[in-house]
Amino acid sequence: RCQFTYRCDVEVTDCNSVEYWMDNNLISVYPNPANEFLRIDFSDLVEYQNSEIYFINSLGVVTKRFNLSTTEKNYSIFTGDLTSGMYILRMQSGTKLFNIGTILIYK
Repeated sequence: RCQFTYRCDVEVTDCNSVEYWMDNNLISVYPNPANEFLRIDFSDLVEYQNSEIYFINSLGVVTKRFNLSTTEKNYSIFTGDLTSGMYILRMQSGTKLFNIGTILIYK
């Protein structure tokens, strides 16, 4: 079992996914590393409608945006257009900005 602590609000349950806690609400991001698609699953308590996910590369440049405009709890985001590397996932909901975590894209 692979386990490490990123911050007090991150739990790695295995080497292929990471679960993030935001204000006691769970967001799962997998697989990590990702290739063609990245899945993001929200718990029932996360308020995310009309939000946007940003993929930020190692240079601090936003390289992809994904709109969360529906009430779906599970999203599959195409990542085949991103180059290999590490990305920060950030979510903006209204005026709030959350760092979801770090993912790797591997081609």
